[in-house]
Amino acid sequence: MRQFRYFAFAIAAVVVLVRPATRGQTAAPPAPATGASLSPFWTGTPDAPSFERSMDPRLSHARELLARLAALKESRSVDNTLRVFDDVQLELDAVGQQALLI
Repeated sequence: MRQFRYFAFAIAAVVVLVRPATRGQTAAPPAPATGASLSPFWTGTPDAPSFERSMDPRLSHARELLARLAALKESRSVDNTLRVFDDVQLELDAVGQQALLI
């Protein structure tokens, strides 16, 4: 339960920090999603093969990030190592958790 509270707090913090600072400003158009989706995971997925096809972009994105991490030749930093590793973990976790729900 404690992890859920931390997760909920982190999401709330991101929402507050990402939104425009003033009402007159508009946010930039969203970048196309690479693997991740904001829609409920079972939307438009009536069967297992469709679900597998919808999870493939997440797995491909995780593979790309992992390859980028492995190919890194410069010195390691938080941005070029840990951030990429966290993104890989997020993609794999999303696929695993959604698969457990069905």
